[in-house]
Amino acid sequence: MKKLMRTKHGNRARAMAQASGRAISQAGGFTLIEMLVAVGAVAFVAVGIASIFASVGDTVSRGRSVSAITQYAAVLERQMREDFALMTRDGYIIIRHEEIDGGNGNGVPLYPDQPIGQWRPRRVDELMFFINAPTESAREPLAPGYVPEGASARIYYGIGQRMSEAAGTQYSQPDVTDFNRVAGRDDQLGVATPGNPNRFANSWTLLRHSTALVSVGGARADAPAALPPTYFPVALDNRLQVGLQPAAESIFRAVNALNYSGCALIFPPAPTIRNTAGVTAPNQSPIFESGLVDVATTNLEEVRGIVQSSAGLQVTPGSPAEYGYLSPLQLIDCADYVGPSFVVGPVGVQQAWMINGMPAPSHPRVLDFSPTSTVPPGAEPSYRSVAVPVAERARMRYEPAPPDMHTQLAESAINPTRSAIRLADQYALASSAFIPRVSEFIVEWSFGKLDDEGQMIWHGADRQIDVDKNGAFDPTIDVEVLPYPEYYKDVRGTPADIAGSFFVPYRLQRPAPSGVAGVGDAAREFTDYPVLGQQISNFLQGDFADVGDTHASYPVMPEVVHGVRTSGLGSSGSAGPAVSYFGYTLPFFDPEDPDGDGNLADAAAQETLEWPWPELVRVTVTLTDPGDETIERTFQYVFPTPGNSAR
Repeated sequence: MKKLMRTKHGNRARAMAQASGRAISQAGGFTLIEMLVAVGAVAFVAVGIASIFASVGDTVSRGRSVSAITQYAAVLERQMREDFALMTRDGYIIIRHEEIDGGNGNGVPLYPDQPIGQWRPRRVDELMFFINAPTESAREPLAPGYVPEGASARIYYGIGQRMSEAAGTQYSQPDVTDFNRVAGRDDQLGVATPGNPNRFANSWTLLRHSTALVSVGGARADAPAALPPTYFPVALDNRLQVGLQPAAESIFRAVNALNYSGCALIFPPAPTIRNTAGVTAPNQSPIFESGLVDVATTNLEEVRGIVQSSAGLQVTPGSPAEYGYLSPLQLIDCADYVGPSFVVGPVGVQQAWMINGMPAPSHPRVLDFSPTSTVPPGAEPSYRSVAVPVAERARMRYEPAPPDMHTQLAESAINPTRSAIRLADQYALASSAFIPRVSEFIVEWSFGKLDDEGQMIWHGADRQIDVDKNGAFDPTIDVEVLPYPEYYKDVRGTPADIAGSFFVPYRLQRPAPSGVAGVGDAAREFTDYPVLGQQISNFLQGDFADVGDTHASYPVMPEVVHGVRTSGLGSSGSAGPAVSYFGYTLPFFDPEDPDGDGNLADAAAQETLEWPWPELVRVTVTLTDPGDETIERTFQYVFPTPGNSAR
């Protein structure tokens, strides 16, 4: 029995040992199928994890791009809101509405290799106005703490223009008297000139350029002690230099372009540190087109005087006296410049000088008139439109980075003063660069008038806005911006399509009496487009005031806003909506009989009437994605202006 039991136990032990041996033998490796299954499972998990990380990475990248765009948009809104809050009616507003198509009719590409079918025209508007606030030069000071500061400033917003490297030393070593143009090249925005740095819209930059208006008034500032003694005589402030920095004679390009050599009494010699250092020729005014200048030795009072009296008033004796004016094109001799005066010139004369106050000659046409004809106060001369050659058109220069720091640094051991000036010039080229990758900039405005549906009426260049994004313009849903006084709810093409017209209130000499023609509740409106220089009553219907009213209403004529009619623009002879002008006072306003109908019941208690200003300005800006050049995002902001005093 015991032997049998031992035998059974032995057999069981051997069986267990064999089973264990098989298990040990099998645990020593995997079959091919098992390995393939395992590898597939690992690969599947790896792909899943990679997809998760890729998705997270894309989300983070998109988030960073969106964050960068929204940050730029927030900076733009904050700065513009601050500037508009400081805007003053002691200056003027000018808005250039410009659409470009690259010069080929196909539109402007957003980025290189974009399919031509995706190219489109783009708006590149410009905006200029004035503020009452202390403003410093943004240039690098040549001596510590020696920074020019003015009590007021000109503010400019617009897409800038880079210079082609084909310009050679003009590109790499700029000077304050340089034009932003290269002979034989057209490097304007969107133009397909080979090597044009402004070709693609995603490379454009919005500039904010402030010009400090500094009145030197004959006072001479102390020269900084940091300068060598030999430079002391030319380190003092004068009409072409403030705080050792270059200063323009005026904000007006025509005045800055004068040859001052033969007019020492009007423009006394003004030696500067740039002359002594051999950087700039003597007695030449710096120009803003160069992108290096942000100071002008002028003030708001002088700016107004030049706009209103046209910088060259010529009085013809007689009764009544008649006046002759000079346009910016005609002011070619410094002896003709007499500066501001008390006489308020015609509307078109003022408009010609307003646009001449833009930093660079970006407008394709200029307004001119006969210098020999004289006109009585309030009358308009005969105007003509003169085309500006492409070779003479440009915007203010900027560069995203200094073009040639190496050469200027290398010169520091040879001529440290000249090197310091050149280095400041290099940095100045980027000082006005405000928002990068701005592919469109649109400026529109409103008198604050609402249509019958309670929607704000906006004016500017003709523009359709596809609100419902269906690719077609539906007048019942979408919006159309039109030049003043039209607006999108009107029936297009009718002669009296001017329901958006605006009337400026003025104070009556006495409250409107009853039983007098023109006093009643009939709405006052245009019956047809008014023409500057003709009797306003020919184009009006309705009453100027209700019984007992202390104020009446004066119509704002389209030519006042968009430019006087000339012989060279459009089938109607109108200068059109390419520019919107908002000046100081209306020279043709007759306080005794404002509408010219012989009814003196509407006589004004005030001698002058303010040039009507917009109540609101709307800015639409499109930014391109810094991470994906094919993506654009559009933002829109509305800013209040000082508006009109009488309401």
